[in-house]
Amino acid sequence: MNLGKSLAFLLSVIFFIVLVVVFATIVVSFFPGVHFSDNLILRFVCLIIFVSITRRFYNYLRGE
Repeated sequence: MNLGKSLAFLLSVIFFIVLVVVFATIVVSFFPGVHFSDNLILRFVCLIIFVSITRRFYNYLRGE
């Protein structure tokens, strides 16, 4: 898709937020003992994965 830079950025930010909320909801539902605030490594790994997925989505929207 060939979208403008600002629109692609906005959609990528929205996608990132939705992705994080869905993932957190699933993890809390299935694993009630897991807390993201207690585990720095888990937060860091999830952040890297989500940023990577969001960057690929942004590149797809920009048509690169």
